[in-house]
Amino acid sequence: MLKNSLSRLRGKSIRDVYLYLVDIAVQNIRHIRFNWSITKNSYHESGFNLRHCLKSTASETDVTLGNLYCAHVFDLLGSGPTCLNKGQAVDVKKIQNISAFDISWILTTIKELDSYYSYIEWQLDFKNGHFFDVFAKSRLIPNNESCGYDIKIPWELARCQHHPFLARLYVETGDPKYKSELICEMLDFIAFNPIGYGVNWKCTMDVAIRVSNWIMALDIINESFDNDIYAVFAKSIYQHCIYIRFHLEDQRDYRGNHYLSNIVGLVFASTFFSSEGIIKDIQRFAIKELLSSFDEQFYLDGGNFEGSLSYHRLSLELVIFGLWRIVATSDDNNLCKECVSRIRTNKNVSYKLGKAFNLMLNAVKPSGDIYQLGDNDSGHLFRFSHYGDFISANDYHHKYGRADNYSNNVWDENELCCNEIIEEINSILGIGKQETFLYSLLGSYFEKSGIVVDIKDAFEKVFTDDVHNDTGMNYIQMPYMHTEEIKFDEPIDLTVIKTFYYPIFGFVGLKSDSFYLGVSIANVGQHGRGGHSHNDKLSYDLSANGRDYQQDPGTYVYTESIEWRNKFRSSLAHNCPYFGEEQNTIGTNCFELKQRTMCELLHVSNSTIIVSCKYSNIIVIREFELFDSKISITDYSNEEFLNRPSFMYFSNGYGKLIKKGESRND
Repeated sequence: MLKNSLSRLRGKSIRDVYLYLVDIAVQNIRHIRFNWSITKNSYHESGFNLRHCLKSTASETDVTLGNLYCAHVFDLLGSGPTCLNKGQAVDVKKIQNISAFDISWILTTIKELDSYYSYIEWQLDFKNGHFFDVFAKSRLIPNNESCGYDIKIPWELARCQHHPFLARLYVETGDPKYKSELICEMLDFIAFNPIGYGVNWKCTMDVAIRVSNWIMALDIINESFDNDIYAVFAKSIYQHCIYIRFHLEDQRDYRGNHYLSNIVGLVFASTFFSSEGIIKDIQRFAIKELLSSFDEQFYLDGGNFEGSLSYHRLSLELVIFGLWRIVATSDDNNLCKECVSRIRTNKNVSYKLGKAFNLMLNAVKPSGDIYQLGDNDSGHLFRFSHYGDFISANDYHHKYGRADNYSNNVWDENELCCNEIIEEINSILGIGKQETFLYSLLGSYFEKSGIVVDIKDAFEKVFTDDVHNDTGMNYIQMPYMHTEEIKFDEPIDLTVIKTFYYPIFGFVGLKSDSFYLGVSIANVGQHGRGGHSHNDKLSYDLSANGRDYQQDPGTYVYTESIEWRNKFRSSLAHNCPYFGEEQNTIGTNCFELKQRTMCELLHVSNSTIIVSCKYSNIIVIREFELFDSKISITDYSNEEFLNRPSFMYFSNGYGKLIKKGESRND
């Protein structure tokens, strides 16, 4: 066999050899012999019980959303509400040939649990109507730019982030249909998404997020399952764990949020099992890599190196729950216990975490929405709660151009809302303790770990850092000047304004409970790759007394349309000084922005910010002067300013497009 394999690879390229070895690895994972003895039936043996964290009753809104999930109605990444009951027949015999599970038994079990259950279309981009082939090898499925589909749509569904929400509803309402739905959906996915085939094994990040959500959901339910069903879950989680370990998104010169999510997925999946054999090796690797990745990807000022505030939120959430899982399982896992002890001794993790918390809170406006500096793909690890409003289908269609064939009220998720990450931070810091799920979940475990004191210390020290950096540049003598004034509807209180500044990330601003000014002086991030950066240097977000006067336009889409992608990351889309050229060079693909700009903070006080940006032969200074009834923005430059036409679009979440000032019916 070895001789035949070697002869088959003779004369092949290094890439072809690599892909052949990947196929062999996937086949081995599919048929790997699962050792049941390593499974911890944690739901009635180890005492790892998350049910006690749920102390409230489900709201009417939560129940309505849960019922939509049970009906398989999903609205993800701008798709509009869509029922995803499977409409195409699948060749079960053909699926069985590439599956490690008894498909007939799974399908029979699903029908025994819920005779009305309809299987889900896991392989469908339901925004654009594109089906992916479940029998295609995952690595061969293309993710081309401007191809008429968005591969992120089925990926988002297959993250199964609604599963912990269903588990929470089951515990809070006692209604068994939510538990039944969760079990059926997990079995459904396992049956119709054989490992290594179809779109939902292509991106390891999504594999990792899926298995983390499955485990969190099972931990919340915290009840015994039928042994045969539990065996299927455990084997699939084991497959996920081994698959992630051998498909890490580890590029030689760059390891970003994808790699970090891979590692967090390994932390969750490996600690689901006893610390033995290969699982022990994976636990040791995952714990080490979580700490080193956090150190690599977060600057000393707490900012994330992706160059985006929304990706800072995502990466911080990954770190929080990766550390939480280690702390929560440390009582019966010596590797996790040693890690917690190491964190207590080495203050670097606590220091950066405190700084990262501080930056995150200053990225949030008084409304609770995030300042969309850089990319925003609406990414999360978990979604325990939903924030938004039900609006009529007509209003939803008017706003987004979707749901035109939908008659019921539509849930409009506020993808900019940061209530959940704020509650996560406050629960760890012990600020404003509440009887909520997240306070019980995170607060109790982190407090037990003994690292909260150091996190608090770093968090609070940020406020005393010296942010004054006046270079004395005589910018007033520059030949070109432009001034704009924005008047507020109501006066603001200048005496309560506080400053914030993160010199390495490149983010400065003024903030109070009713006022927000955030200014971008960020580099392109990712060690110069600029994959999630925009040409937004010296641009700003401004709100006062509940009104947004200036907003970053957002992101809209990635590979679905390179044209729209480049529009939203261009200089013309942002309220920065404009000179007829892009600040940084937009690359040839969706995730490249070549650094040209050099930005600097010249001065900051509670009423003034002065920043500068240099690129090409251009030098530009922007001065913000805050008064109680207005703000004045004055630009100085050595080059003549050009009129920047108004950018008529706004995206309040990935895939969502709002055209300003016009009806969708026009």
